[in-house]
Amino acid sequence: MVIIGHMVERIIRFQTPISQPTGFEQQLFFVLAQPSSGVFLFFAVSGFIIAQQYLRKKPMPFDGAYLKSYFLRRLLRIEPPYFIVLIGTYILISVTGFVPDGVHRFNAEPASLTTSLIASLFYFHSPIYGTFPRLFGPGWSLEIEVQFYILAPLFFTLLYFVRNNAERRMIELILLVAGFATASYFTPTDLPTTPLSHGPIFWQYTLLRFFVFFWMGVMMASNQEVLRNVLKRTSNLAMQILPWAGIAAIFLADSIFVKNPDVAYLTQITGIAFAFFGVLDDRSSFKWFCSKPWVSLIGGACYSIYLVHLQVLQIATNIVVKHLQLNSWLATLALCSVILIPLVLVCGLGFYAIVERTFMLPDWPQRLRGLFAKKSALISKAE
Repeated sequence: MVIIGHMVERIIRFQTPISQPTGFEQQLFFVLAQPSSGVFLFFAVSGFIIAQQYLRKKPMPFDGAYLKSYFLRRLLRIEPPYFIVLIGTYILISVTGFVPDGVHRFNAEPASLTTSLIASLFYFHSPIYGTFPRLFGPGWSLEIEVQFYILAPLFFTLLYFVRNNAERRMIELILLVAGFATASYFTPTDLPTTPLSHGPIFWQYTLLRFFVFFWMGVMMASNQEVLRNVLKRTSNLAMQILPWAGIAAIFLADSIFVKNPDVAYLTQITGIAFAFFGVLDDRSSFKWFCSKPWVSLIGGACYSIYLVHLQVLQIATNIVVKHLQLNSWLATLALCSVILIPLVLVCGLGFYAIVERTFMLPDWPQRLRGLFAKKSALISKAE
């Protein structure tokens, strides 16, 4: 969803000077240019995974050993690839003076590229400046992720201390409703342009607006055994339809309910629940699809694909659209999809194999120190 949305956004920018779309093409491109819908699903998956990892062992949430392991895992696993992309992009732009074509947010605040880099490195660019990060636009969502990572142990106290299942589920539902309320309150009325700030913070770029998606994933993890038993009594036909309908609802809600974000959020939350139903029931064709090796491979490498996809699309879409010079927007979309989506996946999988997998090794800092020590010993011996 994210790749398609960002690709279509760039086709619109580069195709508009070449030709004008028909009414049908204009509507279709508007529906497809919704990358944030995929981000909401990703937030829910993140909530599910982190809660699932916690529930397997269920340690005391504020135990020192658990917190050290929890935060160290994320620090060593997530930050290095992100820092490599940020710093690499910063060096490239600073040295070459390259300014991406058709990127209207690149010249947004802060004016200093160095200031923007520092803000992104500390994950507070969007909440402080109210703009997407200049060096890595999709980084706004990673900043939200980090906010959830920091607060997740606090939410796990609910799973640890509330032993009564009925009481826990009631509290979970209350938090879900509260999350929907904060999402509604902190969403600008004319998305995506209006900054919504109270004091120095732009709250539209904080967890308060997106907590409901993470929490839906946590609830799916917390109640999955109960859900599996309930779904067993659901008809086979329903289990084939509901998950795919859920994915369609997630993807289409932003464009259908563009003037009513509350309804869009409610539709997407429901769609996320339906999608999870599909992977919790063995009969579902959606679970069969998600278990295909190539889908699992893309899922495993999704962080790397996320980190490199926009850079690839920004440059490649410009080249392809201007080279093709087609009058038909549908033909441009078809050819770009055939060329650019595989290109993004190849680049993302390459980054995963070369960079990200290195930092997935739990002992990579020790290995790196050992490598430096070995090289220092060889230099000393040579001297």
